[in-house]
Amino acid sequence: MDHVKLRDAKSKVGGTFALTVLLQKRCQELVRGAQKLVELEAKSPIDIALEEILQGKIWLGDRVTPLEPKPEPKEDNPRTADAPLGSPK
Repeated sequence: MDHVKLRDAKSKVGGTFALTVLLQKRCQELVRGAQKLVELEAKSPIDIALEEILQGKIWLGDRVTPLEPKPEPKEDNPRTADAPLGSPK
């Protein structure tokens, strides 16, 4: 197995644990007869699953989009962003 592909897959899914879980689940599906989602000559379920991850065909859980940064509080506003709504100015 190519170490560069493993590193790329780890960064794509969020780390070693997530990659391991995703590979294990997908390999089980492939062994049970699931259709592969990529065109690949490899017959090893782990190689197929890894390529599916790299091509973005499978992922673990919901896809997460980055959150927008919070706007900075205005300088002329005496209220800070952390102050509760009912607190005095």
